[in-house]
Amino acid sequence: MHLSQVWIGGWLLLDGWRSFGKYYVQRVNRELIGDGSCQNMTPLPSNGGRQHCVQWQIPAQPYCLQAWGTITEQFSGKTVDFFHSQVWSPPSTCSNVYLGVRTCIRQREAWSDNNGDPGEPISRKLERSVYLARGVGMAFVIEQAYPRSWYAELHSDWTW
Repeated sequence: MHLSQVWIGGWLLLDGWRSFGKYYVQRVNRELIGDGSCQNMTPLPSNGGRQHCVQWQIPAQPYCLQAWGTITEQFSGKTVDFFHSQVWSPPSTCSNVYLGVRTCIRQREAWSDNNGDPGEPISRKLERSVYLARGVGMAFVIEQAYPRSWYAELHSDWTW
């Protein structure tokens, strides 16, 4: 999978992604931002319908992003309705067996969709925490809670 994203105004914005030769456009029709408990939520102004994924400058306090929208497969026009909730936490110490102690930020996320069934309600598909380690990147540690409990630690990284 290859994500199509851009940094604008201090935010990483998601346009869509390519998977197995097909491009999927993701557009949000509502976004909220609030505190780390997903309380005190306020609207987040749209930027062409692209989803706000994460802030470039890491705040000292956790923050919550919630987005509702659609994913459209460009080839077929098939659409999926979704809800995505993320809580980003400030840097803290983390570790894994293979790469030791690092400084990480955590993304706790929940994903729900209707699997492209028009008129069907969206339902929970995924809940997990992903730890991003400074100097290493994504998936330093993954703790998945739903649909099944699953845990993984990154065992090698490289620079190119």
